Amino acid sequence: MEKVFSRQDASKHTEQLSYKTDIIEILTKNIGSKFLEYRQRFERAVSFQEELQYPIHIDFETVFGCNIRCIMCTHAYKNLFPSRQPLMEFGLFTKIIDEGVQYGLSSIGLDQEGDPLLVNNLSDFIAYAKRKGILDIMINTNALLLDKEKTEELLNSGLTRIHFSLDAINEDTYDKIRVGSDFKKVMENILYFCKRKKELRKEIPITRVSFVRMKYNETEIKSFINFWTPHVDAIAIQEYNNPFPEYLELNKLYANSRIKNDTFRCTQPWFRIVVLSDGTVLPCCLLGMSLKMAIGNAYHKTIYDLWNSELIKQLRQLHKKGKYYQHEICRVCAANFV
Repeated sequence: MEKVFSRQDASKHTEQLSYKTDIIEILTKNIGSKFLEYRQRFERAVSFQEELQYPIHIDFETVFGCNIRCIMCTHAYKNLFPSRQPLMEFGLFTKIIDEGVQYGLSSIGLDQEGDPLLVNNLSDFIAYAKRKGILDIMINTNALLLDKEKTEELLNSGLTRIHFSLDAINEDTYDKIRVGSDFKKVMENILYFCKRKKELRKEIPITRVSFVRMKYNETEIKSFINFWTPHVDAIAIQEYNNPFPEYLELNKLYANSRIKNDTFRCTQPWFRIVVLSDGTVLPCCLLGMSLKMAIGNAYHKTIYDLWNSELIKQLRQLHKKGKYYQHEICRVCAANFV
């Protein structure tokens, strides 16, 4: 497989592999020239060339909850952070979408810190965003609840990307990492989704399987890639990020083969924000740390005002200059990458 496209956040050192010619080309073909224009703006932002007047991407926590407890996820360590309301109010979501499309919001994720298939009206979120002009609508799921009914719903929903989190190709390894799941059922669900998409002759949503490289699974990467190459559009290999870097015992999950980034500059404050179920707005997605640097609440202030606040402007400049270490929280978080 050839590496043809890297995931949204290059600072997280994710390799995305694809046997397709070019995923951006496929999406542009299906969505139109506006998609390519959005990706060009995106690339300027993540290369620190253009400071956008509004985030180009927003991750929404449509559900604060998950049906499994993966060892690398914050949901496995709920004692380390406070709980919040389980579901995002649809009215808050529509309010932000209505504001965002006026300023160039082009991409959203509906899966921040929870599995979106737990949201009964997920299709309403997708449909509203699509109707309002959001170009790229994506979810990440563990696929445990991806039955045939949900497969049909998602394939016809307007979703542009669906990412399946797996992290293993061996059942024993999978069970160690994705605690409480069902390897055989998940594999069956994903393979059926891919088969059904092919039967319907659909190019989107783009399908991707994800693998977080840890010490428990790092020897399986080649087998993982070989198995999934014929079935999905892309495969992502991501380095494990300790969600609570101040808790050094969690560093035991780092792979021996992990890739470090000696020129780390965080791109996240340059292109995205995260909105939690209770309206809390964060400048990045590593929740164990970014919860400590909330920039406000979407119930009380507009995303435009929060994005253009001095607090986040200073954060953007700090990372542009590569001086993340001058920020107390970013310095601790960067231990994952540097």
